[in-house]
Amino acid sequence: IRRMRSEVSEPEPGRVLVETDLDDNGARTTFRVADESAESCRVEIATQWEARGLRGWIERMTGPPLLRKIYAVELEQLAAVAHSEARRNA
Repeated sequence: IRRMRSEVSEPEPGRVLVETDLDDNGARTTFRVADESAESCRVEIATQWEARGLRGWIERMTGPPLLRKIYAVELEQLAAVAHSEARRNA
């Protein structure tokens, strides 16, 4: 188990959340929501980090594939909640 301390901000309320790692490598994950139509939206998740040297190289090699898997699960969970809410409000 690894503990992390992060700061979460909402620079564009209802549209953009930013999570910044305060303890380690300065990783910054941005969650963006953009309307596509009255019934759908697009969610993008992107992470940047500042690790350098050998550690940075290892993170650049292993991070993206791991994050893609995590983001896929997060997006599936968001879709399930959105569909549930849509059915409830119909």
